[in-house]
Amino acid sequence: MVRELDDYTIEDIMDRVEEIKNSSKSVLLGALTKIQKSGLFSDNPTPIDILLQRGRAVILDMRGVDPAYQDLIVARVCGKLFEMRKREEIPPGMIVIEEAHNFIPERGFGKAVSTQILRTIASEGRKFGLGLMVISQRPARVDKNVISQCNTQIILRLTNPNDINAVRKGVEGLTAEMVEDIKRLPPGNAVIVSPELERPVIVRIRVRKSRHGHAVEVFGERTKTSGKKGGADRKGAGKERRDGGFLKKIFGG
Repeated sequence: MVRELDDYTIEDIMDRVEEIKNSSKSVLLGALTKIQKSGLFSDNPTPIDILLQRGRAVILDMRGVDPAYQDLIVARVCGKLFEMRKREEIPPGMIVIEEAHNFIPERGFGKAVSTQILRTIASEGRKFGLGLMVISQRPARVDKNVISQCNTQIILRLTNPNDINAVRKGVEGLTAEMVEDIKRLPPGNAVIVSPELERPVIVRIRVRKSRHGHAVEVFGERTKTSGKKGGADRKGAGKERRDGGFLKKIFGG
């Protein structure tokens, strides 16, 4: 039915399913109804190209989204960005995947629809100007094909034996002594391994210059105190935009 329909909505598909004379159509309608209520689809969707802009960081916050849909969203968005970058319809940039073990799990730790496209971006993205950064507190649960494609690793303190073994196997240049250092790293310190460095080095990460996550303005929400969109934070946010802030220093523009 999807192949027969040109421009369609979930409702169009449900109408066609209603016409089927089959006892199993109620199951399909139930699944389509669940998708319809998920809020994933819209007649006025967010343009994909605004998600990758020069000099800006765009965050897709999926807290509260059904886990069954999260990797579907990641697969769709990353796939579209990769295709658009190959056609040079968007500028070069980087995709950052937080909690990567949920979206590119290692075999034996689950499956995700997003695994294949993230593997492709990890192996081919750089030649098209699309970088990939993966972040996880459980490296043992992240797909090894993706980890092996990461040129630079920033490793903070690890104590779980499985995670330590995963790092030892996936990162070249780590000595037994350095692995022991990783187990004892104090908060805020990390081991960096990169082809640009002659040997792994231990660094201390500076305190963040950005505002705390709970202080960042969320567009469309109203503050409880002022009742106005953005409230006092909007003035501060405007000043940061005028000054450029730390993001301008990192990304330029």
